[in-house]
Amino acid sequence: MTMTRRSLIGGGAALAGAAAATIASGGTTSAFAQTTELSAQELSALDVPVMLSVTNAKKGELEILIGEHAIAFTDKALVSKLARTSRKAVV
Repeated sequence: MTMTRRSLIGGGAALAGAAAATIASGGTTSAFAQTTELSAQELSALDVPVMLSVTNAKKGELEILIGEHAIAFTDKALVSKLARTSRKAVV
């Protein structure tokens, strides 16, 4: 199955919300969430759409889509936290 950014936005809204809540809460040990507050420079860099996608849950692989760019990384702890959080959001 081919995934596009449009399909990620449509199908991944709950996961994206869970990802944002997880990262904002500082409840992850991910290198991407080292502090709870962003600097002014970091905030200005997020002045474009940002989407987080779990590409392989078993391996802990994720991809952050930032504007026109994508960054792939592995963080099993973050995937676990997202999975647990998203189960709470699905009614």
